[in-house]
Order: sequence, then C-alpha cells, then structure tokens
Amino acid sequence: MPGCQAFQRDDLWACDFFGSSEVPFTDATRTLCDLGAVAPPDLVGRALESMLRRDLTSVPALENTIDRLCRRGRAGPSVLDGILLRRGSAPPTESDAETVFLQVVRHPDRPDPTRQLPLLVDGRVVHRIDFAYDWPWLAAPVWVEIDGISTHDGWKR
Repeated sequence: MPGCQAFQRDDLWACDFFGSSEVPFTDATRTLCDLGAVAPPDLVGRALESMLRRDLTSVPALENTIDRLCRRGRAGPSVLDGILLRRGSAPPTESDAETVFLQVVRHPDRPDPTRQLPLLVDGRVVHRIDFAYDWPWLAAPVWVEIDGISTHDGWKR
C-alpha cells in the first residue's frame, strides 16, 4: 500500500508475539524495541509513555527484552534503553500532552520535573500535580498542570 513500510526481523521469539495464529503481531514490548530503529527518539518516548500508561508493558519487561536483543548493529534496543535511563523510575505521564510537554522542557543540564506529585491536605491526597519543579535555585516550587480537571476527575465531554 502506498505510504506503508514493511519491517521484518529474523530474530523473533514466540514470547514476542501476541494475538491469534492467523494474525500474529508483536507485543508492545517488542514493538517498542523495534520502533527505536526506525523512528525518532521523541516518538519512541511518546509510544513508551502511552504503553506504560495503558499497562501494555512494564519497565522490567522492557529491560529484559532490551538485554535479549541488544547487540552490535541493532539501534532499536539501545535507543529505547537510553530513553528508559533518562526517565528513571518516574510514573508514566497521564496523557500524550504531558509527554510532549516533558520533551519540550527537558534540558540536558537540568533534572526533569517530578511527575504526578501528590497534593496532600490534612494528610489526604486531594490532587496530583502533573509536574513539579522544586529545585534549590528556585525561589518557590513551580507546579504545572497540563490537561485540566477533566483528565483528573473522570468527567467526559
């Protein structure tokens, strides 16, 4: 089909597949490892956060697959490994808009903001702040809300 690109690997394992035998496809973990070979890192990062947010994969599963696939000449696993290293143990973003915001404000010489910071009132979590900057050189903490209340209270338009 016009505009489509075929992507084929010769090292697929049975654990990499998901779906029926009639229409097999790779699972989210393997897809992310392969995506790094053909897509820009920011797109891989957006896909990673989306898949983590939707519980389609986990950081330990990704690390195991990267270890299995990483070798000389394979760009995908090393791209994904770099993204995982940068994100650390942070919780997933809650939307694609949050992921894009994080990618835009990132700077190599500054730490990432804290994600999904619980806001406590009388010892009870009343809200989660999307991003919090509480760096020593700031006069006061800076909180950033990206999506608005509709994302956080379950209200749908």
